[in-house]
Amino acid sequence: MLRSLVGSEMCIRDRLNVIHLHLSDSDSFPIWIKSNPNITKYGAFDERKIYYPSDIAELIRYATTRAIRVIPDLPGPSKTRSWAAAPEFNDVLICRNERTCDYPFCGHINPYNEKALGISDILLSEIQDLFPDEVVHLGGGEIDGNCWQRSPEVNGKNPNQAVSMFQMRRRRQLRSGKRAMIKSDSSYKGVAGDIIHGIRTRDTIPVGRYFVASSPFPFELYCGFGNAEGSEVLWCDPLKTWKDIYNYDLRQYLNNPMFLGVEATLYGDMNSEATTHVKLWPRLYALAELGWTTSRSARNLRNVVERMVHFVEQLEALGFEKTTITSTYCCLLYTSDAADDLLCVDLGGRRIIKKK
Repeated sequence: MLRSLVGSEMCIRDRLNVIHLHLSDSDSFPIWIKSNPNITKYGAFDERKIYYPSDIAELIRYATTRAIRVIPDLPGPSKTRSWAAAPEFNDVLICRNERTCDYPFCGHINPYNEKALGISDILLSEIQDLFPDEVVHLGGGEIDGNCWQRSPEVNGKNPNQAVSMFQMRRRRQLRSGKRAMIKSDSSYKGVAGDIIHGIRTRDTIPVGRYFVASSPFPFELYCGFGNAEGSEVLWCDPLKTWKDIYNYDLRQYLNNPMFLGVEATLYGDMNSEATTHVKLWPRLYALAELGWTTSRSARNLRNVVERMVHFVEQLEALGFEKTTITSTYCCLLYTSDAADDLLCVDLGGRRIIKKK
């Protein structure tokens, strides 16, 4: 699945040059850890869903030859239940089996537990061995306050101080030349030169930090398809179309020299090989258009639709699944403009006409 994602030849064509890999979450840890295989043996869904060092190396090689960077993301202290699935690590979590959060399985690494800190050290060291990119994402966000308050191990302690302590330790472990990427809702904001990820309109950007715009803008590509229980809506519903993405106003960031770009997210918990490209394309193309068209006045919806129709044709030629841009009626070849244009008004006031 990872290779399929990076294998899309469209990435480099449309200047989408970074893959941000969320390596683990509460429910699964699929990366093989050679110094302690039980972390993966018990943390992965099953033995068929493990990524070994050779798989990661092939992924990075394949991406690098296409000028695409691969940034690893090792979250913490939240989203870490899967780290402690092995029997010998049962005591490193808080609120392990309590349904206090929005995920199927809760659990935070206890930042005051020395064994937990040791696991974090091991994982971060091996992730740096596997991924040569200068940026390592350290997570740090989505701390569950309910979990914190109901756990006697940490209740009464300041969660923000604990997260900062945990993240400062991890930041010190990054090797020379490495930079941290950190969630914008983390209490720890890194050091000068680091990157704040997921910056929102209300966020204050610390001096000297670069930033990437992401959630909760219309860039959450997994939203609108239901959650793991099939009966509830996600916080970011409804589904965002390519037009929602293209029409987003980035002007508040464009003159800031620390602004690195925008990112769309597609999590794997409600996704599969069969649905990856359908959910990605052509919405990622709209994101590329948004990110590389710095002047809002330069945008023209009709022109971008024509480019996107051509883009979809390229996807089909390469054998990729995709979502259509508009109805076939709006894309038919006509010899004149005589036909009624009203049904295609959302494409920019008229249908797409190609003269023979």
